[in-house]
Amino acid sequence: MRRIRWLGALGVLLWLTGALWTLAQRPIEVTPEMLRRVLEDFEVGDNWIYNDLERAEQRARETGKPLFVLFRCVPCEACKAFDQEVLRADQELRELLAQYVPVRIVRMNQVDLGRFQYDYDLSWAAFLMNADGTVYGRYGIRAGHDSESHISVASLKRALRRGLELHREYPQNRHLFAGKEARPVRFRFAEEMFPLQRAIQEEDLRKGCVHCHMIKEAQIQIAQREGTWSKEKIWEFLVWPLPENVGMVMEVDLGNVIRAVLPGSFAERAGLQPGR
Repeated sequence: MRRIRWLGALGVLLWLTGALWTLAQRPIEVTPEMLRRVLEDFEVGDNWIYNDLERAEQRARETGKPLFVLFRCVPCEACKAFDQEVLRADQELRELLAQYVPVRIVRMNQVDLGRFQYDYDLSWAAFLMNADGTVYGRYGIRAGHDSESHISVASLKRALRRGLELHREYPQNRHLFAGKEARPVRFRFAEEMFPLQRAIQEEDLRKGCVHCHMIKEAQIQIAQREGTWSKEKIWEFLVWPLPENVGMVMEVDLGNVIRAVLPGSFAERAGLQPGR
């Protein structure tokens, strides 16, 4: 009898152990408010949807507005001043953003990399897009010495106005976006990349945030482990050179207008000219 009771108790213990292990393997449901508190990201106004792309897309479909999808790695110092300037928007910027459904994505853990493709070595990158997934434009750039040397609120406003123009003409202007769709990717989500799995399983939400730059670094690590890495392969990971690296000096407040072309540069040989 004692042996039976002992075996029964052991069975219960094993069942509890298994149940607890199963619970431990389940991903923690991270709510937007949990993230906001952990990251102390309190300057974001109520006009922004916080880290909930699905909700933003639903609202865009209901209202007919375009989406302004912002990827912001909150702990990163890069672009911090610019980010605060956008969040404390002046009247003109507030009126422009009010014509969008703005959503702030603060970690890459659940982002579909098959849809959102850009130079991941950024701390502030935005997509102006339709709820059906059509991308009207991107805003943001990487910089080696000064993260805010190539962006400004003035050029952001210009991009927002252009996005609204394209949205008003959509879908009649659909041909403008032909060939600009996202390309197929091997890894659609961060959890599929082995270098990022430890971070994703981290219980500390701050430590468990996958930053934009970690996506690119994971891609390179995988290529190195598989023996497919080469210098030329870097361009496959959406690493784009700065304008001045190819000989273009840009008008920062205009965003997409060339101020000067450097003599002997790739840009000059390509026939690019100032003011274009």
